[in-house]
Amino acid sequence: MILVHRIVAMHRIVPQEVAKRKEDSNFLFRMAVTAGSAAADTAALQVKFLHWAQVGVAKFPTNMNLLGQVVQAYKNAGMVDSVFKITDRILAQDSTDMTPALSAIDGAITALRWTDAIRYGTLVSAHGDAQQKLSVGAAFTNAARTLLTQTAPPPDRCAPAPAPRRRARPRRSL
Repeated sequence: MILVHRIVAMHRIVPQEVAKRKEDSNFLFRMAVTAGSAAADTAALQVKFLHWAQVGVAKFPTNMNLLGQVVQAYKNAGMVDSVFKITDRILAQDSTDMTPALSAIDGAITALRWTDAIRYGTLVSAHGDAQQKLSVGAAFTNAARTLLTQTAPPPDRCAPAPAPRRRARPRRSL
């Protein structure tokens, strides 16, 4: 609870400080990390985390640390499309770091966006290390298990398939 009050107080003081001096990427990264460390606690902190991550990326669009923070902020806020957009930006800059792709897979599976999950899963399978590939396999396996053990299928899948019709054969006259 003390951390929440400190972050709120920092959020009130910092805009004045930012106006007085030129902020650097390290300062914005620290603000985002501080807000993000407690972002799961309250919705207000999630908003502040998202704010500082977006401010950092707007000011320093190629900073990989800030881009990673904004991916986490979007993921926490449930903004899956934005996660995909920033993940693509990160992968365009550094195709060896598959960490954002793993976050995108997690968000895609949570949102049941299978084509996006497969797209990033294929990328990790091609360029990730053994641990990352194992992580993707576990994520897809857990998602499949969840889908297979649902208590009731969706209503549109409950109807039985129509039986194939047989053609009546013409009778032969003798």
